[in-house]
Amino acid sequence: MKVGISTWLWTPRFTNDDVDLIHKIADIGFDWIEFPLEEINQFDYEKIGAACRRRGLSVSLTAVLRLDRDLTVDDPARNHAALTYLQHCVDAVTALGGNRVGGGIYGGVGRIWRATPEQRRRALERVAHHLRAVGRYAAEKGVVFGVETLIRFRSSFINTVAEALELVALVDSPAIQVMADTFHMNVEEKDVARAIEQIGAHLVHVHANENDRTTPGSGHMDWHGIRAALRKIGYNGALVIESFGEELKTRAGQSPEAQREAIAREGCRFLREFFLADA
Repeated sequence: MKVGISTWLWTPRFTNDDVDLIHKIADIGFDWIEFPLEEINQFDYEKIGAACRRRGLSVSLTAVLRLDRDLTVDDPARNHAALTYLQHCVDAVTALGGNRVGGGIYGGVGRIWRATPEQRRRALERVAHHLRAVGRYAAEKGVVFGVETLIRFRSSFINTVAEALELVALVDSPAIQVMADTFHMNVEEKDVARAIEQIGAHLVHVHANENDRTTPGSGHMDWHGIRAALRKIGYNGALVIESFGEELKTRAGQSPEAQREAIAREGCRFLREFFLADA
């Protein structure tokens, strides 16, 4: 496995001017970097990818679907915007030199609604129909998407592993699989480790986050169970810390800068020692 971190810890929107973050992340000891892609053509993918390769960093993207990029609604304009964006994610991660894209790729992050069983069935079928097209395009490029489950306060559509697996089964594409984010799973799953086992061979990416999304290893997350589950299913991909620097400004205690340093440095050390030392 490799240990990585999202640039969201330092900036809400990575640009070409943030290239020094690549060196900082490599110097801390990470071997994987993840770029959230808020906008199409957000930065120079070829240039940034070359900088990552020079520092020995593998690369992935986080897809950021919003209310205007949404596959869950019966709205051709928003559906088209989401499809265009997801296809761009494939091109972007390929240019960066990676092959993993994770996130709530169904769309509508921030949209909360109550659906009848029939409305949910239609939404599932709509999303699966569109993701089949995305999957065909991704498969041609050797890219795999990981469907992320989100807490109920961010989306009403895919909250649990069982729901993610239901969607993946409907899509039926090797390029559309499941990713795990332990922060969201800590809220929505009865047992995070058991949920990871449930994902099994469909697991393609992991956000290894503490229960409060600060430093991994500092909270009450069941890391022993998570490690056992990952080993049981033979997962050998990335463990990526995804913390939001903007959220740290609202926390009491340490300054945001000190919290960033702790999350990055102590988090990297913990994940390496706990998951890789005796692997």
